[in-house]
Amino acid sequence: VEMIMDKLEDKDEGTYTFQLQDGKATNQSSLVLIGDVFKKLQDEADFQRKEWHRKQGPHFVDKLGWEVTDDCNVMLKCKVANIKKETHIVWYKDDREIMVDEEHDFKDGVCTLLISEFSKKDAGTYEVILKDDRGKDSSELKLKDTAFADLMNEVCRRIALSATDLKIQSTAEGIRLYSYVTYYVEDLRVGWVHKICVTLPWFRSSTKMLCGA
Repeated sequence: VEMIMDKLEDKDEGTYTFQLQDGKATNQSSLVLIGDVFKKLQDEADFQRKEWHRKQGPHFVDKLGWEVTDDCNVMLKCKVANIKKETHIVWYKDDREIMVDEEHDFKDGVCTLLISEFSKKDAGTYEVILKDDRGKDSSELKLKDTAFADLMNEVCRRIALSATDLKIQSTAEGIRLYSYVTYYVEDLRVGWVHKICVTLPWFRSSTKMLCGA
């Protein structure tokens, strides 16, 4: 036995009683929907209603996020559903349109934006909007302050891991020590460690090598 209410409005606040009678036997149960209990239920009902309407059109399953690729570039990605050929997919940065995805083929349901050689100039607020005749949905990602610093730290970590073994080259100016990385950014901290090795006598017919920083 159930009672369905199409929408929970302020006038519906109160105490609900269900009564069951069979011959001479009677039983009942009451549910109090007053104050904070009613407000919480009303908010949840409104949220579920909006979610149902949102999912009738193109919508996000996973909101916009980021990952750093093996090439040390940044890929913004989200998972979408209920997409059709006519769905418009537009990317924005700081409210400025930066790309329209006109040839989408979301067999895996993933929508991406690749940012090559990510740096401070790429900080900002990114948004992707899905829209067609059935509805509209959007997802936003803020890459500022702490959020930008967290992403930049991961980019620098990946760049550091891409460094090749140290190489040496003799030039007219002197000895050149160098290593290659995927690309360089200002936030990448570079340090050099120098070890000094000294050869000392060791017994009569051998030597000992001591190394120190």
